[in-house]
This record gives sequence, structure tokens and C-alpha cells, in this order.
Amino acid sequence: MSGASLHGGAPLCLFTDDPMWLLVSSWPVVSNPLPLSCVHVILQGFAHDMTTRELGESMVTAASGSPSGGDADQVARLAAGSANFGHLLRHEPLLVTLGCAAESYVHTDPHAAMVKARLYGEIMARHLVTLLGISVPGNKQVDRINALTRADVLVPQVRAWFEAIRTTGNRAVHEYYANVREALQSVEMCFRLGDWLHRSLDQSDTTHRVFLAPAPSEAAPAPATVADQQELDKLRTELG
Repeated sequence: MSGASLHGGAPLCLFTDDPMWLLVSSWPVVSNPLPLSCVHVILQGFAHDMTTRELGESMVTAASGSPSGGDADQVARLAAGSANFGHLLRHEPLLVTLGCAAESYVHTDPHAAMVKARLYGEIMARHLVTLLGISVPGNKQVDRINALTRADVLVPQVRAWFEAIRTTGNRAVHEYYANVREALQSVEMCFRLGDWLHRSLDQSDTTHRVFLAPAPSEAAPAPATVADQQELDKLRTELG
């Protein structure tokens, strides 16, 4: 066994010497090694035919028009300062932008954080579908998640992260739901998805990343009750 990251006293991710296997043990539904199947093999095969820069620019163009040089420089600076999402720049610049935006809003605007996290999940799913050339019978996020699952791209834990971000984000969008704890959890799941994607595409990177929870700014509103403050303190402790 090689490599371990601790998270709240429990293993975050353990990677075996065989890169085809991944053990994620911080979430209670998984306690056994999960096969990455042929994900990294497939992704590397497609990545060989299209450079990371081309993939990133194609996704940015599809989502918001052709990126200007200034925008690219700004995203690069954002990535350089982000421990949680900066490594995704080579794969999909929009993931850097949305991930950093989501974590920046956790304490000041949890509703916006959950909406940004939802978009992050959608961009990643679209990225995977496009990269792998997978046919999706529908245009909803759940359709993309199901298609990726049928293609054996998503193991159960990774699918669970996609689903949790989607359902929480949908609640934020449709009910204007806002909760700091759930916003922070959504951002952490975005980080986990990004780490999974990066490790699938670039197995030469042996960096063991641990999620760094955003600290509340001095301008952030104080919790409404003592119970809320205790809950936030507990969550920050769990997240290390």
C-alpha cells in the first residue's frame, strides 16, 4: 500500500501500488477497494488525441464563448493560488473557476456556493461525456450521470458525489435553499471529484491532496445561534 491522507483522524484516500485500484474510506458507504475499471486507460487514450489545452478551450468556448487571453491569464492566476482546485487547470479551466467560486461563497453566500458546485458537477460530467464520446439519451445532469455509470466510468462512490452535488444544487436553485454546512460539504465533494479526475488522467502525479476547508472571513455573518456555531466548529474539526 502506498500513500495515505488523513482526514479528521480517518483515511481520506489510500492508493494501492496498482493504479487500477482506489480505496476511498472517508465516506461511510464504502469500505472496500473500488476499481477504477478502465477509466484512466480510456481517458488517457482520448487525451492522446486531443491536448489538454484544446480540451479546456473547447469547453470554455462551449460554455461562455471564446476565451480571451486576459481571461486565460486570470484563470491561471486563480489556479496558482488554489490548493483545492488549481491542479485541474490542465484538464478543464472552468472547473478551476467554478470550484474556487464555490469555496469563496461558502460562508458569505452558501446558496451561491451550492449553485456553483452544481455547475461544477455539470461541467465535469459534460467534460467526461465529450472526452469519451459517450452517447447520452437526454440533456439533464442525471442523464449524463446515468450514461457515465452505464459505461463503467463512475464507480459507486464517485457517482454518489455527483448525485449529492446535483441534488443539493437543485434544492438551492429551486427552493433558494442555503445552508453553510451543506455548502461546505458540496465544495468538499467537488474537490474529491476533481482529485479523482486528475488521478485518472495523470497517474504520474503522486501528490496526496487533502481538502482545505475555506475559513470564514471577518466580514462573514455570524451564526444565528450557539447551536449553529457549535455545528460549524464541529464540521471544521472533522474537515481538519
